[in-house]
Amino acid sequence: MRAIIILATVLAAGCAGVPSQRPPLWDAEAYPIAAVLPIRMVIKTGVPPFTSDNTDLSNEMGAVIHQALSAVMVYRGYEVLAPLDIEERLGKDRKLSEAFMDLAMSAGIAPGGSPPGYSSGGSLKSAETVASALGADLLVLAYGDGEYHSAGESIIQGILTGMITKGERQYREPPSYLSVHMIFVDPGLDRPIAGLYSGRMPFIKDPVRLARALDDRTKRIPTFHLTPARHTKNVTR
Repeated sequence: MRAIIILATVLAAGCAGVPSQRPPLWDAEAYPIAAVLPIRMVIKTGVPPFTSDNTDLSNEMGAVIHQALSAVMVYRGYEVLAPLDIEERLGKDRKLSEAFMDLAMSAGIAPGGSPPGYSSGGSLKSAETVASALGADLLVLAYGDGEYHSAGESIIQGILTGMITKGERQYREPPSYLSVHMIFVDPGLDRPIAGLYSGRMPFIKDPVRLARALDDRTKRIPTFHLTPARHTKNVTR
């Protein structure tokens, strides 16, 4: 958790003096404790149209975005549960892990999941179970995708393109990018209260730079927003 606090401090220093829009989503008084749940990313590598999922890079970027988004929530005034603690709990507690999978499936962010129309506040399964087990007032779900094209890949493909076309065509490297969908869930209501989409961002592996990019995206007005319940039903108490 110390790393997340340091990351949030660096983020705050980098944003000092910059006016920040405050969408109605950011209500740390209504939801004091937030849990950013593990993030599923699907990163493709290779030369289009022959790209394929890169499991190792997908897992790596899921962990980096988990850290970065947790830091953004700390910067926004929430008490945030440590990402490593959440992952450890999910690994040890089978019932919690199953509840998380139910939640991820109902939100459409797990393989085989079917989106429940969360953009209009559709019901989500097991949100209260997950929040109660973790002691959280707000759950943050996220998933995303992207493409990564390395310099080495571009050099090789450039040589091949030149040979095949006898120098008549040059290879143009496709852009590397990341995009993240964020869903903010009120577990007492078992439904999302807001959703945000980052749009395409540069492919950033550094947690500090990625946190700044996500912070910039989360200043936007949410794609949808419901008025916080302000804990007419508080799952942690």
